[in-house]
Amino acid sequence: MRSIKCVTPPVREPVTLEEVKAWLKLETTDDDPVLLQLIGTARQMVEHYTSRALLAQTWRLVIAMPLALPFVVLPKAPTVKLLSAALQDDAGVETPLDLAGLWLDCDSDPQRLVMGASSLAAGTGRGQLRFDLVFGYGEEAASVPDALRQAVLVMVAQAYEQRGATDTPSVYPALALLAPYCLRRVS
Repeated sequence: MRSIKCVTPPVREPVTLEEVKAWLKLETTDDDPVLLQLIGTARQMVEHYTSRALLAQTWRLVIAMPLALPFVVLPKAPTVKLLSAALQDDAGVETPLDLAGLWLDCDSDPQRLVMGASSLAAGTGRGQLRFDLVFGYGEEAASVPDALRQAVLVMVAQAYEQRGATDTPSVYPALALLAPYCLRRVS
């Protein structure tokens, strides 16, 4: 079993309302609430499609034990920091792991969390391992690669132009921008 869920979402979006309105050539404030919602949705779509976090956000990764390898392949990127790690036994008792026995291999593709000997010994029993990690390009929109910010703008524009339509907007127009950033999947 393996699960990942967002614990703390980003505090801002990779594009501002003003940038979206300039992109769409809108001067009124009538649709601002709709545009703000579309910005958040477009960011989530980009993040889901690429398996990347655009802005800093905390995620909890839970993995069943025993581990087959001395590392954990991280399902998101880019990885900023390992905040905490713990071992939870079958009875639900949680024991913190020493972070010194774990390190992030951010140079591999996909990125990995490597388990040192002491952490690996803890991961050979039954139960599950829990890791809280920060993923993202940084705190500010300027740290997000331009192609990913552009993809958000394209998705917002497409969804805004098709509002009221019964079809779900496609990511197709943004695929060329997103393709170089998609993480390779490891089964």
